Amino acid sequence: MADQFDNQVTDFDSNPYSSDPVYETNPLQVGQLIGSITSGKLGLPDFQRDFTWEPRRTAELLTSIMRRFPVGTLLFWDIDKSDEQLKTRQFAGTKERGPTVVPDQVVLDGQQRLTSILHSLAGGGSEFYFLNLESIVSDGWREMRPKSEIDWDNSIHWIGRSEDDNLKQASDRNWQLDNAVLPLNQIWKVDQWIVDFSKRRSIDGVSEQEILDLLWFVRDTYLNPLRTYGFPVIELPKETEIEAVCTVFETLNRTAKPLGVFELLTARFFPKKVYLRDLWEQATIDFPSLSEEDFDLDPYSVLQATSLRARNSAQRADVLKKLTAEEVEANWDKIVGGLDGVLKMLESECGVLTKKLLPYGMVLLPMAATWPEIQDLKPIKQGPAKERLRQYFWCTVFTSNFDQGANSQAGADYIKLKKWLPDEGEPAPEAVAAFSLTRSTIANATTRRKALYAAILALTVRLGARDFHDGEKITRSALLGKEIDSHHVFPKAYLSSTTSELSPELILNRTLIDKTTNQSIGKKAPSVYLEEISSQERDTDYLDIFKTHLIDAAAGGCVQKNDYDGFISDRLDRVVQGIEDVTSHAVFDDMEKSKN
Repeated sequence: MADQFDNQVTDFDSNPYSSDPVYETNPLQVGQLIGSITSGKLGLPDFQRDFTWEPRRTAELLTSIMRRFPVGTLLFWDIDKSDEQLKTRQFAGTKERGPTVVPDQVVLDGQQRLTSILHSLAGGGSEFYFLNLESIVSDGWREMRPKSEIDWDNSIHWIGRSEDDNLKQASDRNWQLDNAVLPLNQIWKVDQWIVDFSKRRSIDGVSEQEILDLLWFVRDTYLNPLRTYGFPVIELPKETEIEAVCTVFETLNRTAKPLGVFELLTARFFPKKVYLRDLWEQATIDFPSLSEEDFDLDPYSVLQATSLRARNSAQRADVLKKLTAEEVEANWDKIVGGLDGVLKMLESECGVLTKKLLPYGMVLLPMAATWPEIQDLKPIKQGPAKERLRQYFWCTVFTSNFDQGANSQAGADYIKLKKWLPDEGEPAPEAVAAFSLTRSTIANATTRRKALYAAILALTVRLGARDFHDGEKITRSALLGKEIDSHHVFPKAYLSSTTSELSPELILNRTLIDKTTNQSIGKKAPSVYLEEISSQERDTDYLDIFKTHLIDAAAGGCVQKNDYDGFISDRLDRVVQGIEDVTSHAVFDDMEKSKN
């Protein structure tokens, strides 16, 4: 059998692609690649993700190149520049050349590496990179260190462009020469830098010529590769179909740094002329609540909510494998509008002012997916439907219904929500129909219970919590502008000196306090800082402000008496009442109430 196979092999030409070229290979040096990028000849397909590497990864790539280690191949595609449907973009950090400049090739594999090289060796990125020459030389600048003794992990340093003082110093040529720190964006003029260094640097017992000779050796050994390192480049011909290109792109990124579902579907839907990147960018412009400045939603959530509407499922496998471009196109506007509507409702009606106060991001999905149905109702029926949607939100977050199996829960809830919201007679979702919450759960919960923690803070805002400093109602702008955050009512440091066995990290011991007030509280006993607060002139009585946070700070009460256990018990009653009001369900009393 082996002989027969050997005979068959000899029938083939030694070059398997000579008669049917699938791709070509063409090694290119670093300098050539940077030139192609900066000239606009080499670009990116629009479905590529943005540059994501942290500076440490860039430094690791540079040291690998300096050591002439293999750093992988690159995959380019010769594109048809007349194809108006093929959207491209430039590398991050390059000079904007306008939409009329179309590259000759786009990068399918290697964007992160090439962008790192571009930013570090040619500028344009968020950081400047420097090589510490003393990590390479030794013996008082008489010789290079043995390769095994070079600390490559700490040989390259970087400074962010925003670090004005440090950058100003590091950009000074004299400082660089005095500290033997070579800016890597000067690698193209490194010979002059080396000459300047050898003239300026004075080392006992080492002549200028000896330093110069040593640095020529360093240049030839480690610096030249940064200019001449040859990347193996595979080039797909322009005849390659877009479907094949997107399949290659997706396959490559399964074995490298995994792409998210949104990026993978961006590539897959590209041939269908459904451009997810453009859709998401426009959505954040039309609905600022979706953007990073507000709730910083992942665009994947739009696809999950779309999958709920199209397939009653938010499971990753269903979104990735079954969701179609046509389904996205048909539902996109409804979903992004639904997300915006839900977020605005949660802010105005439920106290969810920022991402920190949103107990679950996943709870937005079934709510947004059913929002279009609410909008289609007659105006007289929209109010009750939104009230039921708010009840669903509160029941879900207080029962921690999304702590496990969130994708499955979202699917099950959506199926019932879309019928129950328009018609109260239909079966309600599980969290509403089988609401179950006990007093002991609330009383014993610490800040590790993230969803319950955020839900109780949002509840206080919904009930009218006011700023301790000026007495004004806490709004989103106030929350951010006054640096209002969750802090202890009974300071942790104070409780360490008491006999209470209750944890200082109980959720009931936290509320939203502005930075100024929290600093004045410090480690003080409540009775002490309450007296200080009461002496301050303000339009709103301080006792009324505490009441808005569900805290009784009146004279003779537990807070004034520094009674932590009594305070927790009293606040539990107030929080339970608030929960029962918004959920329309009773909290089960499983605790033996103390006798008076």
